Amino acid sequence: MAGRLVAGVDEAGRGPVLGPLVVACAVTDDPASLTKAGVKDSKLLSPSARERLETDLKSRLRGYSVVVIEPGEIDRERKRRSLNAIEGDMFVQAAVEAALAARTAALDVLEADAADAHEPNFRAMLVTGLAVHAATLRVARVVAEHKADARYPSVGAASILAKVERDRRVRALGEKEGADIGSGYPADPVTMQFLRDYIRANGDVPPFARRSWETSAHLLKEAGTRDHSLDQFAKDGAPP
Repeated sequence: MAGRLVAGVDEAGRGPVLGPLVVACAVTDDPASLTKAGVKDSKLLSPSARERLETDLKSRLRGYSVVVIEPGEIDRERKRRSLNAIEGDMFVQAAVEAALAARTAALDVLEADAADAHEPNFRAMLVTGLAVHAATLRVARVVAEHKADARYPSVGAASILAKVERDRRVRALGEKEGADIGSGYPADPVTMQFLRDYIRANGDVPPFARRSWETSAHLLKEAGTRDHSLDQFAKDGAPP
């Protein structure tokens, strides 16, 4: 007999300067089976283990969804609202699409990895967003916590789906560029060297870079190139 329907939501790629932000939602009626299958926080798994689990999850879950926002859209959206607000909408969209895939109009629990430093703020954002879709999806309870991917199997499953999809897309960007672009994170020396080389050769950041990130502004300034369109973002505290 099927148990309660639980949906977990998580993201991959909040902080990178290169590549998309990916949010995934995983719907299950048997969270314990996910733990037995080896599901955990994607950061604790090797790339090969994540890829293996992604394949398994896509057949094991009641439903799932993956929502992607590209760098250009992130930049456009950040002209009018915060990154947390962008993520909140993506989490809600992922939950609605995953429930549709699971052929249900009701979830007993939505478990989410809180993007806001203040957990109640992010939970309130999700509750407000879900209320807009109340005619098609009813959610009895919403949980939003930091490190939820390590606490809840459903969120761990979502973190794996999101991480594998983002890694796949970053690899494709590097292959298209014909260069090693690294992980896309500012802390990755391969990514930073790629950006410096690209700016030196082209006088600008690549089209798959997040122009609203302080990293982009810093590297352009370092190269002696100033993009005044970036000024409006500096005050908004874009990730480094």
